[in-house]
Amino acid sequence: MRKARIRSEQSKAIERRGARRFDGPLRVDLWSQDQNRDQAPRDDVKNFSLRGFYFFSNVRRNLGSVFNFSMLFRKPSTLQEVDLVRGVAKVVRCEDLPLLDGRYGIAAKIERTTYQIGEDPIEMPRR
Repeated sequence: MRKARIRSEQSKAIERRGARRFDGPLRVDLWSQDQNRDQAPRDDVKNFSLRGFYFFSNVRRNLGSVFNFSMLFRKPSTLQEVDLVRGVAKVVRCEDLPLLDGRYGIAAKIERTTYQIGEDPIEMPRR
């Protein structure tokens, strides 16, 4: 019984890591419930999947903290950034990156999405 449970936990870990990841020119806006998006910091994304993302930040985030996010994609033809996915995410890992001048590497699990590209567009704040 114990071996079956261990195998089940291992397969779940492999399944989570097996999600297709996208590397590319993505950036992310992050803001808490009591912030406006136009005040949100914009950070660089290392990779993104539909289950979560890993990004670099100057701000350390607490494990389990929840925040709103908007994943931004830059259209090559116009260089305009558009929302790819918006939603709510939770910090599952935060690590010091001393080689990146005191920045942090943060892994976030997507809890729910509120918009995915292809749905009716809404106005984005200009920066």
